[in-house]
Amino acid sequence: MSKVYKVGIVGAPNVGKTSLFNALSGSSERVGNWPGTTVERFEKRVKVGGNEIVFVDLPGSYSLSVSSSDEKIARNSILGEKFDLMVVVVSASNLYNSLFLVLELLELGFNVVVALNMVDVAKKNGIKIDIDKLSSFLGVKVVPTVARSSKGVLELIRLLHRIEELKVLYSEFKISYPKPIENGIDKIISIFKERGVTSSKSLRGIAIKVLERDDFVINSKVLVYNIWDEVSKVISQVDEELRMLSSDDIDAAIVRAKYNFIDKVIKSCVEKTYTKREIIQRKIDYLLTSKFWGLIIFLGMMFGVFNLVFLLGDPLSKLIEDGFSLLSNWVLDVGNDLGWSSVFLSFLTDGLISGVGSVLVFIPYISILFLFIGILENSGFLARSALMMDRIMTTFGLHGKSFLPMLIGFGCNIPGIMATRVLSSFKDRLITVLVLPLISCSARLTVFVVVCSAIFEEHKGIIMFSMYLLGLVLSGVFGIIFRKNVAKGEYSLFVMEIPDFRMPSFKVLFSEVFYRSFLFVRKAGTIIALVVVMVWFLGSIPFGVEYASEDSFLGIIGNTLKPFFVPLGFGDNWQVVVSIFTAILAREAVVGTLGTVYGVSEEGVTQVLPEVFTPLSAISFLVFMQVAMLCIATIVTVASEINKRWAIFSFVYTFLTAWLLSFVVYNLGKILGFQ
Repeated sequence: MSKVYKVGIVGAPNVGKTSLFNALSGSSERVGNWPGTTVERFEKRVKVGGNEIVFVDLPGSYSLSVSSSDEKIARNSILGEKFDLMVVVVSASNLYNSLFLVLELLELGFNVVVALNMVDVAKKNGIKIDIDKLSSFLGVKVVPTVARSSKGVLELIRLLHRIEELKVLYSEFKISYPKPIENGIDKIISIFKERGVTSSKSLRGIAIKVLERDDFVINSKVLVYNIWDEVSKVISQVDEELRMLSSDDIDAAIVRAKYNFIDKVIKSCVEKTYTKREIIQRKIDYLLTSKFWGLIIFLGMMFGVFNLVFLLGDPLSKLIEDGFSLLSNWVLDVGNDLGWSSVFLSFLTDGLISGVGSVLVFIPYISILFLFIGILENSGFLARSALMMDRIMTTFGLHGKSFLPMLIGFGCNIPGIMATRVLSSFKDRLITVLVLPLISCSARLTVFVVVCSAIFEEHKGIIMFSMYLLGLVLSGVFGIIFRKNVAKGEYSLFVMEIPDFRMPSFKVLFSEVFYRSFLFVRKAGTIIALVVVMVWFLGSIPFGVEYASEDSFLGIIGNTLKPFFVPLGFGDNWQVVVSIFTAILAREAVVGTLGTVYGVSEEGVTQVLPEVFTPLSAISFLVFMQVAMLCIATIVTVASEINKRWAIFSFVYTFLTAWLLSFVVYNLGKILGFQ
């Protein structure tokens, strides 16, 4: 009879948990060469032999003592659910930071297998690990792996065929603590037994978590059984006895004992020789993390990426554009031959094909941007940039770790906002969420590409880079404002493990690029398609008026909103105003809307825009589109991650800032004679 087993994939940040989860389960969750990539749990059910296994990928955590919301997700899942096996992923090149969680799980009596990941990196760094000795010290199976290339995965799968045989007896693993703590553990266990406290975990491990005042354990075990008065007296007594012996409190003494054990393990099992490669890497690290040169290199790298996006994307985009043009002409010819109504043909060609096609032509640009960002991320470059930016970002009221969600925000603000869970302080997280919508996302990229190609052909790379830079500068300015007024004080330290430089796995890289591009295509095929259909419909009614004319409902909406945008230089054209209106549903729909109302393809939009914009009004338009939070999905995400009040505030302050900046840019430009 088949059984269902639950297997947790856990470990410290950036040790390859999600890569191993993907390799074991056949999933394609996002991976990255920096800590904090996973900020929520993922599950996948697969067949292994005659049984079913539910793999659970949990956020990275150095220990079960939580300091951020993502670590809380991991802790609550580990302590609150029943796992048949814990695959603890540890870094072969950094055992010291990786083993602490292993010891906690073993103390709690979990059935554990250690996946010693990135053994290839350890070997390059001159690290040699005695697997058998390590396994003997821990009392569990240790499997060397390289998750990115699936090395060792087959051995793990073999172990999954015999989960029942891997179970660790609670009494088999024990760390010796100072006498006051050992006495406290014994007393709490006695209280548990007297009051009938039961647990699927080791009572010794639970007692240790109680001494550490773990709120989850206390709420689920101590308060439920109404034994807090007895337990708190034991904790106070242990604290008092410890302070008589040393300056350590309970937490410090427990941590010290665990790291003493880890020191013994490493001294016995690990040999380290410094390689020439490691010495060179340290010199590169110093350069990339320096406040001046690190920033120069980062900005130069990003400037090069944006120019390459155009250089490589233009010819590919032209092919897609030609394809949609041929499709539109073919549909028109077929429709005329079959006698289809002019209204239906207009819907297909002017609405659906022109609208959706004018968005899909941006797939090359978006895919190329994701590819280069992925290379920088997976190589380890962006993690070093995060450390460098910490020194700059704290000046602007932002936490160094905020750089990681902001980088994710370059792809899409929504997962970026969700990634703020890696921040331990609510105030740090709130400030990051408030400034994150100012970061340019791939949806804005579609607008930048078409406007820059139409108006600034010779300098489009510079203009687009300037918009991205504007978002970063504004996030810093508002970071200072919010730190001083909205979330005063409460700075928390930025601690991040810097990963080794490594060659990106192109299998993982292209899989991620494909997945992100697929999401964009899916969005174009659903939300954006609905938007352009809505635009076509509004442009066609009342029936009998000229399509997309000022007499249509679309024209009425645009003319009603025009006065608000006239001072910004681009409000004279109601078609542009309508595109801003539809951007709230999906920012990518701006280009699709313009294509629909003008009845042209993406190439046609670039030909129309020089008649619509001057260079100055185009800059004003781009500034508005960059700064305003025109995305209903982002607003909903802020509401769910923080609350509705801050979501409304985010929309209002970014919209008003966008209007003010565009007004200043346009009118100052006119005064200086740039019109």
